[in-house]
Amino acid sequence: MTATLTAASTDPVAIATDALTGEVAPAIYWANAGDHTPGAGAIWTANLDGTSPHAIATGQDDPAGVAVDASHLYWASAGDNAIVEAGLDGSSAHTIVTNQDEPFGVAVSAGHLYWSNFSTDEEIWEANLDGSNPHAIVTGQNNPTGVAADGSHLYWATFGAIWEANLDGSNPHAIVTGALAPELQGGVAVNADHIYWGDLNQGAVAEANLDGSNPHTIITGQNGPDGVAVAGQLYWTSGGASTGTVSAANLDGSSRHIIVTGQAFPQMMAVTPAGP
Repeated sequence: MTATLTAASTDPVAIATDALTGEVAPAIYWANAGDHTPGAGAIWTANLDGTSPHAIATGQDDPAGVAVDASHLYWASAGDNAIVEAGLDGSSAHTIVTNQDEPFGVAVSAGHLYWSNFSTDEEIWEANLDGSNPHAIVTGQNNPTGVAADGSHLYWATFGAIWEANLDGSNPHAIVTGALAPELQGGVAVNADHIYWGDLNQGAVAEANLDGSNPHTIITGQNGPDGVAVAGQLYWTSGGASTGTVSAANLDGSSRHIIVTGQAFPQMMAVTPAGP
C-alpha cells in the first residue's frame, strides 16, 4: 500500500555530488524525534565530516530508524506505524508499508528492506524495496530496536542481546549477551568484520566481531547514544531535546569528536554509500 506524505517543506534540498563522476557524495543521515509529538520529527543529513547539516524531510511523526541505498532513503515512522521512502534529498517522501507496530530500526540489503517492530508484535520484518510483500521473518523478540544488514546476514538489537540471522530470517540466534549487550534502544551498524551498537542506559558504544566474539566497549560517557553508523569512521547520535549531537571517531573509538550540535532527540543513523 502506498500513500503520499505531506511534509512541512516540499522543496527538495540540493545534495552534494562528485564534480568528476556526478555521483552523490557520501553523507550521513539521521532521524530527529523532536519532542515525540506528531509532526515534530525530521530527517537530517550532513557531509561525513558534519559540515552542512540540514533537514531534508520535516513534519514527521516520531521517526526512528534510517537506512539508505544508492538512490533512496528509508525510515521508520514509529508514530505512524509505517515505513517511508524518499529520494536521497528527501524529495517525494511517501509511505510504502503501513499497519506496523511501532517500527524502529531499518536496514537495506540485497534488494530488500528489513525493520523491527518494537511494541506488541516484537518481530523482524522484510519487504521488497517498494514496500510490497511485507512479512515477519523473525518472531518472539524482546523489544527489538536497531537493525543492520550486510550481503549475507541480518543483525539486530533487543533488550539484553545482539542477534544474527540469515537474510531470510532463518537461524536466528543471540551472538552477544551479558554485561555488554544493549539494555535500552541499541542502534546497530556493521562493516566487513565488526558489528557496532549503542546503548542508551550504559551511555556507551560497543563493538564485537561479526560472530559476536570479543565484545568490548569503545566509547563511554555519552548521553544516551542511540544511532550508530560506520563508513571508514564510526558515527553515533546522543543527547536530548536541544542538546543532541552527532559524533565521529576512529573505528577503535579513538579521536572521538562532536561534528553536529543542536539536534532534537537524534535517533538512529545511516551512511551512504556503504563503507568498508
